[in-house]
Amino acid sequence: MKPRIKNPSALVPAIRHFKLLAALLWLSLSCFAQARTITLTLNDCDLFATISSQAAAHGWAGTHVHAHFSDSKIVNASGQEAILLRFKLDRIPKDQRIVRAELLLPLAPKVSSRNARLHLWRLQQPWGVGINHRFRSLRPEAAMWTEPGARGIGSDRASRPSVQMRLTNESGEIALNVLSDVELWHSGSAKEYGWMLCTEDLQEIVGFQAPLGVPDQWKLRITYEP
Repeated sequence: MKPRIKNPSALVPAIRHFKLLAALLWLSLSCFAQARTITLTLNDCDLFATISSQAAAHGWAGTHVHAHFSDSKIVNASGQEAILLRFKLDRIPKDQRIVRAELLLPLAPKVSSRNARLHLWRLQQPWGVGINHRFRSLRPEAAMWTEPGARGIGSDRASRPSVQMRLTNESGEIALNVLSDVELWHSGSAKEYGWMLCTEDLQEIVGFQAPLGVPDQWKLRITYEP
């Protein structure tokens, strides 16, 4: 003999609650399944340079040491030197929403100042061939930075840094949250001129492994979804 439910109507709220939970679970799993993460490396980077006030007429993919020598194993971000880079974002479909973006950078062992504060700035002017401390490009025509070294607040670079990080380790990889910048570029709300890495203190240096030796360790990891 089958048991009888004395008051079937009492189960209705529970059934509705279960259906709601099931629908929410399906929706969350569906969104998770559609999200995609890609990792861009310097192979996806169309512009990269280092500039220095100590050698204002030159630009490298390394670090200036003295008048006749530059080091291609290390690149420095400091109060006198800056690293500029731009990744191409054309692998991200235009109809997608950016939900996470991290810039992952390889520190050079035993180079950085203790507790140095690294700044990442969104650039606001185009730059390219012939870039140096004074000029953002020399061809097809010469164009100068508003302030040498791309230091013009609100002109060469944004009015405030995208990231400020106090270094707590002297080697390994650091991760910078760049979601806001990538969202701006992907949506077309700001023109994509890339970033500048530097410090604001002349006594502080942050050293990175140069891209010529480890191009796959300079990474921009982006997660997007419909």
